[in-house]
Amino acid sequence: MVKGAEDLVAALFISGLLWSLSGCALPREAPLPTSLSTATRLSDLSSQAKAPTGLPLPPEAIDPAAGLTPVDVAILAVLNSPDLKAKRAAAHVAAAQVFAAKLLPDPQVSLSADLPTPGQFVAPGQAAATAFGIAPSLDIAGMIAHAPALAAARATRRQADLELLWAEWGVAQQARALAETALAEEARLPTLDDLARAATLQAAQSKAALSRGELSLPAAVAAVSAKIDATTQAAAARQIAARARLDLNALIGLRPDVILRLRTGNTETDWDAAAVDRARATVAERRPDLLALKAGYESQEATLRRAVLAQFPLLNVGLNHAMDNTGIVSNGPQATLTLPIFRTARGPVAIEDANRAQLRAEYQARLDQADADAAAGLNDLEVARAQDARLNLEVPHIADLAASSKAAFAAGDIDGPTYLAALQTYAGRLTDASDRALTARLAEITLETVLFLPPALETQK
Repeated sequence: MVKGAEDLVAALFISGLLWSLSGCALPREAPLPTSLSTATRLSDLSSQAKAPTGLPLPPEAIDPAAGLTPVDVAILAVLNSPDLKAKRAAAHVAAAQVFAAKLLPDPQVSLSADLPTPGQFVAPGQAAATAFGIAPSLDIAGMIAHAPALAAARATRRQADLELLWAEWGVAQQARALAETALAEEARLPTLDDLARAATLQAAQSKAALSRGELSLPAAVAAVSAKIDATTQAAAARQIAARARLDLNALIGLRPDVILRLRTGNTETDWDAAAVDRARATVAERRPDLLALKAGYESQEATLRRAVLAQFPLLNVGLNHAMDNTGIVSNGPQATLTLPIFRTARGPVAIEDANRAQLRAEYQARLDQADADAAAGLNDLEVARAQDARLNLEVPHIADLAASSKAAFAAGDIDGPTYLAALQTYAGRLTDASDRALTARLAEITLETVLFLPPALETQK
């Protein structure tokens, strides 16, 4: 009987160990990358015909050969951004947590054996038997907490998905703003370059006239100063455009030396105070970051319920099958209880309740900030539009004067300084108008970002 008991305990132990090991997951090695992942050609990027699901971007086809509009660039950025790829990988962690939360607590089996010292007897002429115990048990507390834990994990996954959507929207709008900036700066370069060439020529002529004694020193200094101003303006516009393109390439996942062929899109919008007020009233139902905070609050509610259930004293129940050294076999139940003498289970409840209050305050603050941002964005847009409209009335008249001055200068009717002054006035007003138009466009993008509304408000032509 002793030999049979030893064999039984050994067999059960080995079987349990092998069974446990068979359920273990063994992930494969995943070494870190050793090379860049940025694309060397635009054709290497993903350019499916529509934006990812959930983003308020129009499902327009992307044709790089025809040039990329700011909306095209936004779609490319969402599909290929290295930063978003990392965020998507992080979102998979929440999915794995849901998988883990679905799993029920594994039952446990305790095995024990007491081998008597050789020569021990429990009765005259009777050798002591090998005592053993087999005690399967189940974590009841874990079973009770399973439902709220699963609910919390699912809400956390929704939160991660919504936070990813909000990050995608931020990248898309940032790409649009960079494209608009590059287009605006490059559009003003021809005029600024013309001014720089004219100012450079005038400075050279003024220097020669000064050496001949035909021009005063202050006039020559003024010509050189005009040249410096003109070349500086052109260089600044070129630098801003280049930096915008570099940032855009990095956002999309392109090497810095790849040149994107950009073109303007439709920029006529019908934003007004009434439209903004209607969108502000429903922003909490639409913005992914606010919906993510709601999901996080739901997750915290489930976590709080789990902490409340954990206060119950019943933690573990099972059965016990054992034989002592005399050969007597016994069976009976077993349970592990926590005696609530010090009320330690109330601590986690208080912590989770405080976390819930924090999330509620954070949601309220984010909602209030979204409304304030929308109001500020509308104000910025209205101011920029008013300035843009005023300048647009002046620019055509000044352009006519600049053209007349150019013709008069070519005919010898006016001198170089007079022509340069006319060109400077035209370039200054054109630059101001371009700045105000870009400011208005960026304000529209900001407003769309804050309200999570599509560029579909643009007039479709």
